[in-house]
Amino acid sequence: MAALDAILAAGLGLLEAATAASEDPEQRELAIQALDTHADRPEPTSAQAVFPAVVRLIEAQRALQIASEDLQSVARSGRDFRKLVPPNNPALALRGALLAAAGGLVGSALFILTGSFIGELTAFSMVIFSLVLGSMPVPQNIAPKLVIGVFAGASAGVLYRLGVQPFVTDWVTLVLGLLPFVAVGAIARANPRTATYALDANMCFMLASQAGAAAAPLPVVLGSGAAMIGGTIAVVLCIMALPRPGRGLITKTEDRLIRDLNALSARREAVDPHRWSALWGRRILTLATALETAGEGLPRQFFGLAGQGYQILGRHSKTG
Repeated sequence: MAALDAILAAGLGLLEAATAASEDPEQRELAIQALDTHADRPEPTSAQAVFPAVVRLIEAQRALQIASEDLQSVARSGRDFRKLVPPNNPALALRGALLAAAGGLVGSALFILTGSFIGELTAFSMVIFSLVLGSMPVPQNIAPKLVIGVFAGASAGVLYRLGVQPFVTDWVTLVLGLLPFVAVGAIARANPRTATYALDANMCFMLASQAGAAAAPLPVVLGSGAAMIGGTIAVVLCIMALPRPGRGLITKTEDRLIRDLNALSARREAVDPHRWSALWGRRILTLATALETAGEGLPRQFFGLAGQGYQILGRHSKTG
């Protein structure tokens, strides 16, 4: 675990120093030269030593090499490492549960009030897809694709009910009539480009087609397809209006790091810079993992906060 902590500390130092050096053209050029150097233990030149950010970059590069070598020499212990898991987000879980409950309540109320099969399809769409989207960390990413899949599946179901179902007389014609639709759905599901859309399209086709049932008049068929699509669109519009969870994670982590900086600045005794870097590296890595799941990137301001931490550590080392 110590070797991993060393890699995290060196990695954080490397990212922070590179971010700080990139703000000045001269430092950026010197930093690029330092990164292009393939020495085993790089040392800053006289020109590079003028700039603290470039010096920190070279020191972090050297520390990363040492930590990587140490990790290669570590023998397997046979025990699993403790995983770095993203922070819990109870607000996101509660929001998903409330969304699913609201979708189920509204859809069920429509079905109870109308008592028709069209209302049943609307309720089905709102209940199922609010549950599906509510269980995702970032439902906004998949919601537009879900609408396309449902539209394709419901439209294929309407086409089947109007063009094939009236001619179904026995199980042979039933199978032959369904076969082309099932084959196209299977091919679309097997294709990586259309697999996401096909999952919902196949499910909605099997429901909207009402295979095996008697033929229905045109208004009922069109109303059933429109109800399924309309219920899905209503849920998706609600999903797209919700704020993304990444902003809350960024604010929470930033407040935590600022409190750490204030506590670090107020301390009088010396602080182990490697331990501090490893701790911050874990926190920022955890945040980056959670943000990647949320479809967002790590903001540059966190490396600025890390730079402030290194400055405080530098003052501690001078006074100590």
